[in-house]
Amino acid sequence: MTSATYRRANAHEGEPHHNFRFLEPHELYRLDALYCTLDAAGRRRRFGAVVSDASIRSHCETLHEQEALVIGAFESNRMDAAIELWPFSSAWEQAEIAVAARRYAYGPLKTLMRLAAEEAARRGCARLVALVDGDSDSLPLLAYIGEVELDGEIARIDISLTTAPFSGPTSGNDVRADETFELR
Repeated sequence: MTSATYRRANAHEGEPHHNFRFLEPHELYRLDALYCTLDAAGRRRRFGAVVSDASIRSHCETLHEQEALVIGAFESNRMDAAIELWPFSSAWEQAEIAVAARRYAYGPLKTLMRLAAEEAARRGCARLVALVDGDSDSLPLLAYIGEVELDGEIARIDISLTTAPFSGPTSGNDVRADETFELR
């Protein structure tokens, strides 16, 4: 897959600048580094359980062999957040979405969520599935990209009506409504 980079075209003065792009197989060490910095709650949020560094390394080492896509949010050269998309089949009707971040900064996470939803929809996906494990932080992010239906610890997100071309987050104190994103 060709790497694509999205960057904010009009970031605010003094605000951290994030680049958003797909990770290539040779860059998966960045995902490993991000996951290994997560505390117990962050690991539980991403993996559904507290996992060891060795388990994280094993997961990241085999990712390139799978059909998974990884989109990262980078500030300078450090990956601050990532989303993994895992299709349930090669037809991409449904896919699992998994989110991890050093800190829950809604601006970059909302952008990642929207980029992931757009890419999944582009591949034919109408529904994303996420493990929420009682995680109230992720529910507003999931609702940002579609209609959420909760079934215990599983969230099903209908993205079929919410994947119009993205012009950036439109609420909250992280960005202005007129903010745009461009492919670089």
